[in-house]
Amino acid sequence: MEKLLRQTLSRLYLLSLSMGIVSAFPITASSHTTKVIGDIAVTVHVEPEHQPAAGEPTRVWFLLTRQGGEVVPLSSANCTLEVRKQPYQPGSSPLLAPEVVPIDAERYQSIPGANLTFPEPGTYGLTFGCAPKTDGDFGAFSIDHEAIVKGGTGAAIAPSPAATESPVIEAASSAPASSTQEGSPASSLGYALGTAAIAGLGLIGLLAAKKNGKS
Repeated sequence: MEKLLRQTLSRLYLLSLSMGIVSAFPITASSHTTKVIGDIAVTVHVEPEHQPAAGEPTRVWFLLTRQGGEVVPLSSANCTLEVRKQPYQPGSSPLLAPEVVPIDAERYQSIPGANLTFPEPGTYGLTFGCAPKTDGDFGAFSIDHEAIVKGGTGAAIAPSPAATESPVIEAASSAPASSTQEGSPASSLGYALGTAAIAGLGLIGLLAAKKNGKS
């Protein structure tokens, strides 16, 4: 019985230790969407944090990178942006066609971007295309991005916070940031298991002391 109790408490201690490690290093992910077309990766970001509001100024920017991470500035490309309210027929005229201008976003400078205002809530299709100003610099491309627009409040939109990591050049991906908040199930479970482990270690000490007293 005593051996079984020791094994159980030991397992609880190891489990609580692993929960503590997970809580200390939460998994994070970028809110950007990255698509790879030929030799160019295009990262799309709609401010703020892909949650634009109808009737409020919105900034959209596009980060073009080559393999190896070299950024392609707008000065090296001719780019266009067309916005349509979904659903729409292929080839239909765009609802908005904002001018693509060089902007500074996060730690990137002179990258393609545009300022626009979505007229109403709903789902919009953004078609972004670029061609090199110098033949052979990169392959011309066009990508589609979906933006979901919520109801507006009239509040100004602040630029997104500075990035700490460069986007990864891979297949298209998008994931919301994830973190462990105080009071969440993970942190509560870790606290409970840690408490049980401490109590168990104390009990093991008492059993050992009792055994030594008998011997």
